[in-house]
Amino acid sequence: MRTMIACTLALLVAPSVATAQNFKREYDRFKDTTHYKTTIRLSELDRMSPLIDLELTTNVQGDAPASSKSEFNVDMLVTYNMSTNRACMGTGVDLLSDGKPMTLESAMPTFFSGNHAITSFTRKLTFAEVSKFAGSNAIEVRVCGTEYTLTADQRGKLVSFLDASQRTP
Repeated sequence: MRTMIACTLALLVAPSVATAQNFKREYDRFKDTTHYKTTIRLSELDRMSPLIDLELTTNVQGDAPASSKSEFNVDMLVTYNMSTNRACMGTGVDLLSDGKPMTLESAMPTFFSGNHAITSFTRKLTFAEVSKFAGSNAIEVRVCGTEYTLTADQRGKLVSFLDASQRTP
């Protein structure tokens, strides 16, 4: 009986723990703002392939959840080895959401550290746009000539992030 109760309690707690692991929430009491962020890793950095992260973020006033008035950013961060991956030099990021192009603009000049370069691309979205993006049936990304497709689990993390960011802290 005790084991059954413990298993039931674990099942009740597990979804909120999993959701909490999908995103980060930070309240800055000095600025009275709350920052929400989730990161989806599309590839790992090695000699021949770049490190690619898709991030979804928002900042809200106060210690509060995101709302339908919140603006979100979709960011792509690309880190690559310049000595072995010349295909990435001067490249952009192409993004498709349910087959429709989403233009991402360069967010900052390329940052160089040793043999590595880091580029960043961004796009601001309204709450309605980010909800549609997160709920897409297919999200595809092309970086450095390689195409990536987000898995159902990765797309589910975007939906979980939006849901969790709207809850009262």
